[in-house]
Amino acid sequence: MKNRNFLKRLSSDQGSIPVIAGAAVIALLAFGGVSIDYGRASGLHRKLQSAADVAVREAVRGKTDAQVKELVHGQLDAYMREMGYTDPKSRTNIAITRSGDTVKLAVTTSYDSLFGRFYGQSQQLLNVATDANARAFCATDPAQSAMDCTIRDLPVRTHRLHHL
Repeated sequence: MKNRNFLKRLSSDQGSIPVIAGAAVIALLAFGGVSIDYGRASGLHRKLQSAADVAVREAVRGKTDAQVKELVHGQLDAYMREMGYTDPKSRTNIAITRSGDTVKLAVTTSYDSLFGRFYGQSQQLLNVATDANARAFCATDPAQSAMDCTIRDLPVRTHRLHHL
């Protein structure tokens, strides 16, 4: 008799709505966490790209590597502190490559995932990186015997956002 009642309950539709609703809520919360993390990491990437674009132009204009790095750190510091990082400088790597009149700047930082542990990202870190390239096109003006330089961004940019 008891086995019959148990089998009858298993084949019944009663009580399936709360289970489906519970699964839907869990899925929505997971999607919300991923969306928030991606949005924050993308915002950090935009700020990184902006800082790299400004800094590479200054490097082409003649700023030293140390000055360029300080410029990048200065632009990122307030934004990263707003995101809750206590020491943005230690998280950010800046590589400057000079070749003739061309400068390549690569900036990388890590983003701590807010919800990573809930959707299976064990390390909770994302690597956020960008490159910026610029070149000075200089021509001598014979009338003034001075160099006239224009700075152009080179079209090669890479955007990377991946797990560490």
